[in-house]
Amino acid sequence: MNDELPRVADDVSVRRISTLLEASGRVDGMPERLAENSGLAFIGCYVLGMGFVLEPEEAQEWIAADARNAEVLFPYLNGEDLNQRPDASASRWVIDFNDWSEERARAYSLPYYRLVERVKPERQRLKPDGEYALRRPLPERWWQYGEKRPALRKAIADLSEVLVIALVSKTVMPMRVASGQVFSHALGVFASDDYGVQAVLSSSLHQLWAITYGSGMRERSQVHAFRRLRDIPASRHHDRHRGTRAGA
Repeated sequence: MNDELPRVADDVSVRRISTLLEASGRVDGMPERLAENSGLAFIGCYVLGMGFVLEPEEAQEWIAADARNAEVLFPYLNGEDLNQRPDASASRWVIDFNDWSEERARAYSLPYYRLVERVKPERQRLKPDGEYALRRPLPERWWQYGEKRPALRKAIADLSEVLVIALVSKTVMPMRVASGQVFSHALGVFASDDYGVQAVLSSSLHQLWAITYGSGMRERSQVHAFRRLRDIPASRHHDRHRGTRAGA
């Protein structure tokens, strides 16, 4: 196109218009992911089986019946809770044996046999040829999540609070929540309790960034935008996400 032709974006004359249909700056292309932000942003656990999930009342009954069950029962926070509950609390609980062996899990009778009844049959479904319908090792490790997210667990192990964001939402707004719960795959989790990081993620600048570099489809847009957060230069307190609290 002839460089001398007039170009107008949002009623303003500009030199060039980008593929995003906005005024083009001095730098073209998509942002590159920053190495210094690795280990900060994660997607939550993919439980893969509604048999893992239970109501809070039932979880408390199980803990009352055997106090050890508190070691494997946790609040289960998902995107709907984050979007609809004023206190961003989990509406349900979940069984979590993490990467335990079956022998160790069997020692927790009520949770284990719930999974035997409601998860194992679905995980071990067979195709007509006799092969498992699900990919390995899901059928053999039916008492474990589909994706346990070990890197996420390690990153938040020393934090009492983390920042989370719903991957399907009309907004791009992080919330501060307790770390001692299981986060759904519908959530993006930031391994940080730093208020500086929270301020950046809550800013209109970040919202514009996420929307601009997300794709057009609603759900994909949120996931893509979350992944693009790792391209944003970190705040000066970024190193605190690795385990120490602000002001410590």
